[in-house]
Amino acid sequence: MKGHPSRSLLKKNNMRVGGRLRPIASAAFFSAARGFTLLEVLMAVGLLAVTSGLVIATMTGGLRQVRWSGQASEASMHAQSLLDTIGTMEFIEPDSKQGEWEGGKYRYQLEIKEVPDPSIGAEAPVSAIESVSPPVLYQVNLLVSWGNKSQDQSQDQLRFISYKARQSAANNIDPQL
Repeated sequence: MKGHPSRSLLKKNNMRVGGRLRPIASAAFFSAARGFTLLEVLMAVGLLAVTSGLVIATMTGGLRQVRWSGQASEASMHAQSLLDTIGTMEFIEPDSKQGEWEGGKYRYQLEIKEVPDPSIGAEAPVSAIESVSPPVLYQVNLLVSWGNKSQDQSQDQLRFISYKARQSAANNIDPQL
């Protein structure tokens, strides 16, 4: 048997160097492995820059939202503590005042006004004490703001609206002991 036909092809396309067979480089090999053109490299770098810019912008927006959320949560806690004291720790009456927390980091505007009771005039049962001294309903508006006070930049703010009731002073009632 003369030799296997594939071996003869191997011998024809290889050359012997130092006792080993090495492939002979052909012109087709060099034309297929020529690399990238300058235009292709520039387009790849440009695409990488645009993608990186989008990722950084998305992360920056996410960080801004996390910061705002933390500040809004802190402002809500201050507002809740102020709203809890109205009618319990201090007497509720129509008033308007301003103040600040944490050395001016958070500012508030509070307005308390008397509003008509929606249940008056309804066919709801009224107790004896309510007929003599009906409760008074107050609307409490609280605006909490933080951020820059300058006119150039906008402030972040939250608005809270709450309703509180208190018993009005009894008229012409003699206390019976």
